[in-house]
Amino acid sequence: MTTTHTYDVSVEWTGNLGSGTDGYASFSRDHEILADGKDGIAASSDPAFRGNPSRWNMVEKARALHGDVPALCFIARSVNFPVTHEPVVHVQED
Repeated sequence: MTTTHTYDVSVEWTGNLGSGTDGYASFSRDHEILADGKDGIAASSDPAFRGNPSRWNMVEKARALHGDVPALCFIARSVNFPVTHEPVVHVQED
């Protein structure tokens, strides 16, 4: 049995400051990542490339994704193939 997963998302540029892309500094790099039924993700480019530092940039989103996926796969596999883990906590004193 084959299951097909479909993810419909869109990216909407919200950086038109009134003159479109007339010049390199004339527009914002802000954009929204959208999917039906979900809150939008306010995003921009990295501040080094004129992006908005208060919004998620592409590198931050990619790093979060790459951290999230293995964690979720580990959790899912742990349900099917139980994993025993004994955590160790290290406390650093000042």
